[in-house]
Amino acid sequence: MGVWDYNFTSDSLQLNTWILELFKIKPSATDFSFDVLKKVIHVDDFERTKFEFTQACRTRSDFKSNFRITTPTGSMKYIRAIGSYYKNDRGDDCSVSVIWDVSDEKSRAHEIKRVKRELENRNNQLHEAKAKLEHLALHDALTGLPNRRYLEQILETRLDGSLNSLLMIDLDRFKSVNDTLGHAAGDALLKHVAKILNASVMGTDFVARTGGDEFIILCFQHYTRLELNKLAGKIISEISQPFEFDADTCSIGASLGVVPEIKCGLSADKLLGNADLALYEAKQNGRNHASFFEETLRESQLHRKRLAEELLDGLERNEFIPFFQPQFNSDDLEVSGLEVLVRWHHPSRGILPPGEFLDAATDLGITSKIDNIVLNSALFQATAWKAKGIKVPKISVNVSQQRLADEHLIDELRAINFGDQRLSFELVESIFLDDADPVILSNIDEIKNLGIEIEIDDFGTAYTSLLSLLKIKPACLKIDRQLVGPAVNCAQTRHVIKSIVDIAKSLDMEIIAEGVETSDHIELMGQLGCDALQGYFFGYPMVAFDCEQLIGNPQLDLQSISRMNI
Repeated sequence: MGVWDYNFTSDSLQLNTWILELFKIKPSATDFSFDVLKKVIHVDDFERTKFEFTQACRTRSDFKSNFRITTPTGSMKYIRAIGSYYKNDRGDDCSVSVIWDVSDEKSRAHEIKRVKRELENRNNQLHEAKAKLEHLALHDALTGLPNRRYLEQILETRLDGSLNSLLMIDLDRFKSVNDTLGHAAGDALLKHVAKILNASVMGTDFVARTGGDEFIILCFQHYTRLELNKLAGKIISEISQPFEFDADTCSIGASLGVVPEIKCGLSADKLLGNADLALYEAKQNGRNHASFFEETLRESQLHRKRLAEELLDGLERNEFIPFFQPQFNSDDLEVSGLEVLVRWHHPSRGILPPGEFLDAATDLGITSKIDNIVLNSALFQATAWKAKGIKVPKISVNVSQQRLADEHLIDELRAINFGDQRLSFELVESIFLDDADPVILSNIDEIKNLGIEIEIDDFGTAYTSLLSLLKIKPACLKIDRQLVGPAVNCAQTRHVIKSIVDIAKSLDMEIIAEGVETSDHIELMGQLGCDALQGYFFGYPMVAFDCEQLIGNPQLDLQSISRMNI
């Protein structure tokens, strides 16, 4: 530490040795002035330091200054000087200054500032990273729309009366795009739909993607019921427009569930449940459709829930039983086969036809199990009849699309001993669209390799192309009753049936006419070339005992058969 003692009265200055060394001043120097320090004080600090000292001298006041000096080695030092005015014992005006090296302190200060800046930068980076992570956590990576988590946060805070309505959108036929054109096409289509939804709503509304092909719109702008209906129609129309992707055309649709006039205090779970009920109703009404939530839908939901529980119980209690409807050769009216149809022996409602429960079973994913039960029951019954000497020429069993898509189907069929029983699987025509699931097509080939024939049921009411027939190569076509029924009185329908028969014959397929209800039908279908006949004229689907009476008694005439209808 240096000491600098200046006597204003005598204009004398005393410096200790450290200061002399610090400022490169010779001990014998007699002409000391501030300019002597100019050689060592940093050029940027000299004038300021000189002014601060001379000002203190002139005003007889305290002195304080910070400045840099250059050492003989060329390095930089930071110096701090503090001076105080006083009178010595002779009454002279004096100023004593203390000077010391604060380079280490400055270095620490610089280091602290550097660390602080670094921490601030790092903190900013962390804030940016946090904001980015929060954005990623709350948004769908593909479409950029808010995700379900973001939606739930909005619903937690905005169900205070400010939310006017909600639309739940589910894409129809989206899975087929992924299956046929690949996931890249599906992703492009989802982005396209996101743009449509964003462009369809007000700036205050909230659009989210909450699932694979499900979207939700929260409307904070007030919409009347009519306006919501127009908005839903616009969304359906635009989504249904063909979408081009890599020279391919994607065609999908959309079903909407709409909850209008949301009441304050409604929970998020109940609101979304209401929207889901409305969406389910839209899909039940044929898809590409919008349905509004009504309280009556809740009763339908409860009914479906009860039915689902009863179906599952029915599986455990083996309540699903086979009914049999006979088929007859068109030329001699002898029994040519039996179609096996499922019935539910409900404990309180009695015998229920498939229309009462198959849709619910499909939603539950249990139609494959029901199909398996019916198949095993039918084979068991055929074995029992064979033991009695009653031979059934052919048994046809209906098989659902869910069953056909089962990857374990072929292994299950290989485990069954069919014996010499001729067996056929009836598949509804709508399964055989040109873009059929490859798993289904593979299973059909394996089914035929096992010796099981394939029949297409309800032919003439769906969209099977000739290419599909060539691809599937079924053994039999069953002409739907909607064509057979009016054929007696409609020449045009007769021409259609005749064309179907000619196509089938050219492909070496058998033809069965369903819906035969009169003797005129029997005669006409035989004339048109149908091989076999089936319908209420011969008998309604019947239990095994009644069917046994029929096929075990070849002497029964047609009128006797018709009296066995149940």
